Amino acid sequence: MDDPARFKLACKSRQIGYTFAATLGAVWARLEQPGLTVWLSASERQALEAMEQVRRHVAGLGAVGDYSEEFVEGTQVKQHQVRFANGSRLVALPANPDTVRGFAGDVVLDEFAFHRDSYAIWRAVFATATRGFRLEVISTPNGTQGKYYDLARQAGLVDITNRTALRRTHSPSPWSRHWCDIFTARSLGFGVDIESLRAAVDDEDIWQQEYCCQFLSDAANYLPVELVVAAEFTPAGYSTATRPTMNVPGEPVAFDSETYGAGPGYLGVDIGRRHDKTVLWLLEETDGILWTHSVRTLAREPFSVQRAAIQSLLTLPGAEGQAALVRRCCIDATGVGAMLAEELEARFGARVDPVSFTLAVKEDLAVRLKRLLEERRLRIPYAPTIRRALAAVKRYATPTGHFRFDAARTEEGHADEFWALALACRAAEHPGPSMEFLASPHPSAYLRAAVF
Repeated sequence: MDDPARFKLACKSRQIGYTFAATLGAVWARLEQPGLTVWLSASERQALEAMEQVRRHVAGLGAVGDYSEEFVEGTQVKQHQVRFANGSRLVALPANPDTVRGFAGDVVLDEFAFHRDSYAIWRAVFATATRGFRLEVISTPNGTQGKYYDLARQAGLVDITNRTALRRTHSPSPWSRHWCDIFTARSLGFGVDIESLRAAVDDEDIWQQEYCCQFLSDAANYLPVELVVAAEFTPAGYSTATRPTMNVPGEPVAFDSETYGAGPGYLGVDIGRRHDKTVLWLLEETDGILWTHSVRTLAREPFSVQRAAIQSLLTLPGAEGQAALVRRCCIDATGVGAMLAEELEARFGARVDPVSFTLAVKEDLAVRLKRLLEERRLRIPYAPTIRRALAAVKRYATPTGHFRFDAARTEEGHADEFWALALACRAAEHPGPSMEFLASPHPSAYLRAAVF
């Protein structure tokens, strides 16, 4: 409440009074300076509960000192809004990218880690607070995903373990950082029997995340981060800070003969257009190990550009005696990818395998990818974006006893790298036409194989 910073970011324990204090701070701010505060909660129920706290503050302030007459005569309290005598307003709403648009004022994001569509909400909110208004983000951790986790990670709150560490940690982040777990709250006067509370919870993950402010990886994450890290390597010519992907359509594929062998190659293509990226992942097998040859990312590119990028990889020359590096390509033929997959199959024949994403197919792809990682037969480039995409896919149990594999859609995509790599792995285990056939010098063989 005493922090005058424009941008405030808080990571806090459950049930220690943060909503009470933040709503009181919002009421005071509107009394001191006419304006608007928009309070966004994770749900309708939480928005109404925040407004109930505001009502308590209004009633309390109206009963004391200089506020009495003003509150009694001028304050209007409605279900989602309080309008003060000085013209100020405080509006509490459930989080939705559309509800905040059109407002201009201070914004409070309460329990932001639990907001649906957090990236879309963030875009709308930041526009609302553009012209010098304040932005306050408050939440308990909710795993290692979503915009709140991104903000906390960038601000250095993810690895904080106590207030002393917070004071000593300096970050270039513009955020004024606040961190308060249950132990810190008790040291500041909050009356709680921590030992009894922890015994009653009887779940260490719940205790660590809900009360100790630890950002725990979701247990449903299909690929453990340690499995991904164990398969990473740094491609020659790239620093660990450089993302080893190519985003320029038509740029030659990076190939380092001292690092990679001479095939055979296996290509996986996950198709996107407007909302998701198209990712081309090329693997090359050497001594039984599938090394990543290249990863190419195309964002919102026309299908003509995507087709040209895929064809440029399918026509890469192979080693001596091989007509093409890529022996087989598995391409996403679901939805927007169907026509592109059909056209490429017509041109390149059996080397192109259109794959329709059903629940059973996605499970097969995910299981194969994990198995190859566990067998240490897969090598992937180090890149934070790739690591996050591989860790984003979660496994959900369905009512019928099967599993569904999916990931949240973020600004970085929809785990597109995961599915492109999984498709490349499928291509590697279903080799397709023989290399002898592709190596034939006869023109008719080249036509049948559709190398050109």
